[in-house]
Order: sequence, then C-alpha cells, then structure tokens
Amino acid sequence: MRKLTLSEQSHILGGYDADQCRRVQAVGSTYAEMQEKGYAVSDEAWDSWCDDYKKYCAQN
Repeated sequence: MRKLTLSEQSHILGGYDADQCRRVQAVGSTYAEMQEKGYAVSDEAWDSWCDDYKKYCAQN
C-alpha cells in the first residue's frame, strides 16, 4: 500500500489542515502549561480550542 500525500490526506480526512492543526496544538500546549503554573484558562477558551481541534486536526 502506498503512502498518501498531504493533499490526498486532506481530502480523505475532511477538515484536516496541517498548518492550522500545528497552531491549534501549540495553543493547547500553552493552555496546559498555563494551568500547570496555576493560571486559569476559561472553559470558553477550552471549548473554542476543542472546536478548532475538531475542525483542523480530527479525522472525519
């Protein structure tokens, strides 16, 4: 079985966008670090992050 190119993957996976997914993952990492250091991250911020994750990173 041959490997798919990123372009082919984006069509199969629906909303997958490598650049945006990396951005979303960086934001999630920042939120997690903030919480570990005792800073509050709102539920609304995490909800928005989850929406972006589903839109850009999750396989449909």
